[in-house]
Amino acid sequence: MKGKYSVKTLLITGISGFLGSHLALRLQSKYCILGLKRLGSNLWRFDGENNNIQFINDLELLKKYKIDYIIHTATNYGRNGESISQILEANIIFALQILEFAQKQGIKTFINCDTLQNPLASPYCLSKSHLSEYFKYFKTIKIINAKIEHMYGPKDDENKFICYLINNLMKDKNIELTKGEQMRDFVYIDDVISAFESIIYYVDSLDSMDTFEIGSGKQIKLRDFCEKILIMYNEIMKKPSNANLLFGLKEYNEFENMNIKADIRALKNMGWIPKTSIDDGIKQTILYYINNVNRGGVAQKYKIAFANISFFYLWIFTQDYQNSPTFSQDSYLRIYPQIATKILFRISPQISTKFDKQNLAYLQKVA
Repeated sequence: MKGKYSVKTLLITGISGFLGSHLALRLQSKYCILGLKRLGSNLWRFDGENNNIQFINDLELLKKYKIDYIIHTATNYGRNGESISQILEANIIFALQILEFAQKQGIKTFINCDTLQNPLASPYCLSKSHLSEYFKYFKTIKIINAKIEHMYGPKDDENKFICYLINNLMKDKNIELTKGEQMRDFVYIDDVISAFESIIYYVDSLDSMDTFEIGSGKQIKLRDFCEKILIMYNEIMKKPSNANLLFGLKEYNEFENMNIKADIRALKNMGWIPKTSIDDGIKQTILYYINNVNRGGVAQKYKIAFANISFFYLWIFTQDYQNSPTFSQDSYLRIYPQIATKILFRISPQISTKFDKQNLAYLQKVA
């Protein structure tokens, strides 16, 4: 099979996320990267990285670009208490808006990120399954579906399973788990990115609705995987964590898929193979989190706040503005509306939720 790089401009949705940021940083040497993000997205994953990526938070602003490919990584897993309607809004409605935009702009290729999980396992999985049913209505766009098994690696979200394990080991906190009999396919982020590189490289020879499963192609019992993380963590730290893996204390999901393995034959036919062993992947991930505690959490928020000490009081103010006896929210923010808005939304999207809709509308209006 032959292929060549023909893409000039690549749009990545969800660019501030785990997958989107890794894709952007790897692919920027080959393409002009446009990154679509939410207004309040935290771009901490790009800190310290050389990049010439253009970050954009409005679809309308993308009309001036000639976009060749879209990689749609934006998603809502529902891990932060989001409602089902919010998950559907993010995973179906927003995706359809991107597809409609692509159709109007004459963009020819849309690479969607999907999951191998049982659609009934969660609202997230079900929304991903339903989205694919709408693809047939976009006949002018070549849609490639990439079903990704459990990817992991540095800079992942703290509420993801592997990060959750490592963080609790670091805090010496016991970890309650199921019996761990599930067979899973864990794939390191570098291998996921190289799989996308192969898909893009050969996309001209692919058919619309082609589906690729991205994983290591190997299975490991979840219990063995967790124990491997514990053993390797203790070896790296030179002392054992006081945390215990408490298997059997949690029930399986009603629709738990007990046996998942990516079928990577289609990718192998394009010359792709996963190169990172599970031991190397776990080691690199543990080392990252040991050296970057709370990189995207509290430490990162304070780093940004301290960058401009004159606005440090704004940081304090936003934490509990309703109970403050000395600050007037409206008058204070009117003093420096533009910089206040930028700091609020850059420090953390979560801070913005402390303000009601009226205050949010005001902040966005004056920005």
